[in-house]
Amino acid sequence: MKAQAAAGAAAAVPIPVVWSIAGYQFQAGPLVVTVGIVLITRLCVYLNTQGKKQIALDLAVTALCSAIAALWTQAHQLDLLPAGISAMTIAGIGYGLIGMAKSQMLNAVREGFQAMIRTLGAPAPPNPAERTLSDDDEIERLTRELRKHD
Repeated sequence: MKAQAAAGAAAAVPIPVVWSIAGYQFQAGPLVVTVGIVLITRLCVYLNTQGKKQIALDLAVTALCSAIAALWTQAHQLDLLPAGISAMTIAGIGYGLIGMAKSQMLNAVREGFQAMIRTLGAPAPPNPAERTLSDDDEIERLTRELRKHD
């Protein structure tokens, strides 16, 4: 009877599913939860985006957030709940990164266009081959002043 109770207790202990990629073993549950929550969070952010939606940028940020969250989960050997909370946080930070990148990029493009317009609107410097009489007079005046000082 005691042997059966001990065997039953041993059978009740959960054994985690372990996957292996490139020889590195990790628990599958927290990884699946992490990637799933990142995808759900990023999808919610994408669907709530106002204006033009940038699918390629959102996919790239989602892939990056998934990789970072999965690595964070495995490096700290998180259980399901902490893995999910970490994944939501990392996906939310990804939203902030997109906002900062868009604003910085727009500022850089705007400043570039303004510099180009200022350059195009400025008068061209005089061509040395096309000197006018006033230029020749100015050169002679400066030459005389230099000779005075010698």
